[in-house]
Amino acid sequence: MYFVLGLVVILGLLLIFSLMYILKLRNLVNLVFDGKSSKMGVAVWHGGKLKYFSSSLLNYAKMYNMDFFDFKNVTEDKIKVFSKKYSQLEVFFDMVLKNYYKDKLEFEVEIEIGGQIFLLKFFRIKSKGLRYSILFLVNISSNVYSYAKDIIKPLNEIPKSIFSDILNRKTLSEVSKKLFDFLKGQKIIDSLVVATRRGDGSTYIHYANIGFEERVNFVVPPKKKPIVSYIMDFGKKLYVRNSERLVLPKGYERIVFGKHRIVSIYGVPLKFEEEVFGAVLFEKGGKNAFTSKELYVFNLLSEILTINFKFREVFDKLVKEKKETLRNSLFDPLTGAYNRNFLNKMNFNGDCSIIFIDLDGFKKLNDTYGHDYGDKVLKKFVKLCKKSIRKEDKVVRYGGDEFLIFVNGKNAKQVVDRIKRKSDIDFSYGIVKHNKQKNFGEILKEVDKKMYEMKKSKRHG
Repeated sequence: MYFVLGLVVILGLLLIFSLMYILKLRNLVNLVFDGKSSKMGVAVWHGGKLKYFSSSLLNYAKMYNMDFFDFKNVTEDKIKVFSKKYSQLEVFFDMVLKNYYKDKLEFEVEIEIGGQIFLLKFFRIKSKGLRYSILFLVNISSNVYSYAKDIIKPLNEIPKSIFSDILNRKTLSEVSKKLFDFLKGQKIIDSLVVATRRGDGSTYIHYANIGFEERVNFVVPPKKKPIVSYIMDFGKKLYVRNSERLVLPKGYERIVFGKHRIVSIYGVPLKFEEEVFGAVLFEKGGKNAFTSKELYVFNLLSEILTINFKFREVFDKLVKEKKETLRNSLFDPLTGAYNRNFLNKMNFNGDCSIIFIDLDGFKKLNDTYGHDYGDKVLKKFVKLCKKSIRKEDKVVRYGGDEFLIFVNGKNAKQVVDRIKRKSDIDFSYGIVKHNKQKNFGEILKEVDKKMYEMKKSKRHG
């Protein structure tokens, strides 16, 4: 039994070797049998009938939900059906259809199925009146990843500089330009567009270098939708091997700067937590200008741009929240004056005076007219105090109707007089000069005592 099985295997290998010899594929023989043949699938057709296939090819088909026996008997009409049924192989089937009646044919395409990258190598020959078609399918994912690692070695410093740029509040346009200059220098692309979506439906182009013309930070209005808008709206990658065959839905258009030319286009949506917020477009002159290796690199770079934009967005949000938190911790929400927390951060100079103010009869006013009215009085009083002092002077709400005013210089009494002339409510006050020999608690007791003495004199006066 094992002898028979071995004989079948040997005969199968001889068939492949014979076909390779006929096709003069000596180099491909080395590729197939270099210890990595488990990643390769082989199929042979005589006319349109399947004569031989390797088990690995059958396994690949099962893995990606394809019925391999669809290809058992292939006709021109069936290939047209396959092109729609197996959309991931559309490019391959289009090539076969285009050259269906040729006796001699050789081409290869790279495709992505289920996150894996494959090379499809197709041959057709005619020998002794017999027409043979041979397909080789190789999983080149590891080769692509290895290639991508090699190609982005010069990028090792770029991610560091990106995060440095983020911390230094650099923009997405500046980061995009760095990536463009690198890719252009490597002759991988000659055009790049990086855009984000705005709330009003417009498209904000952070960076565009198309047709050798550079533009930065401009808005495309909602009614005009470029390819990046299409990618954002549909949230899917777009690969156009020939810009002349680009067909966009109504309302979308390709924006071209400079001279019209045929290019290959690859677009990637920028996503964060499954939400599309932008898109990046890579272009290069010519048809089929990108291989799976370049596409893999583009996907990595799109992730870098996503990180840049979102990290900067989060960073800005944190800075804003920090400022807001600091403001809330130092300011009285009702009046806008500083609150008691501010006193812990107060730096006194040697020529500073402290005014302690207590509004007279405020409790009675509150009880008579209500707290809303009382709040309006407090806000109006603080506004008046701020108008009566200089920018470097500070107003602090110390308690319910108690205020401290820190005045630089020797004009504290003049400040009180200005407030008194314009205030609708009377108040008592005390003034003391800052003394370096005393701590703030001692100074506060001193100025509070002076204010209370004035209030007391009013009651008994």
